[in-house]
Amino acid sequence: MKDTNETERLDVVGEWINLLSIHELHSDMVDGIIHYNDYRKRILEDVNQVRCGLGLRMYSNKQLDELWQYSMLAHDSWEIASAHFRAGVSGWW
Repeated sequence: MKDTNETERLDVVGEWINLLSIHELHSDMVDGIIHYNDYRKRILEDVNQVRCGLGLRMYSNKQLDELWQYSMLAHDSWEIASAHFRAGVSGWW
């Protein structure tokens, strides 16, 4: 079971997802409106922006590459991609 701090953090990450229009970005990538590499670059920037907004240390480029490699941030399903975004912000991958 997640503790209250983790649950609250995930809720705040959801607010950031809305603020940064990440769902729309994901839809544009899935629909071929933006290129996969542009999506990757923006998502990884957004991960660090959210971490910064939460008062967490930003990931290094190496950590961001590892996050991308071990998660499904570009999955066709928004539910899966957004769950991996939330987990990645929290450091779970």
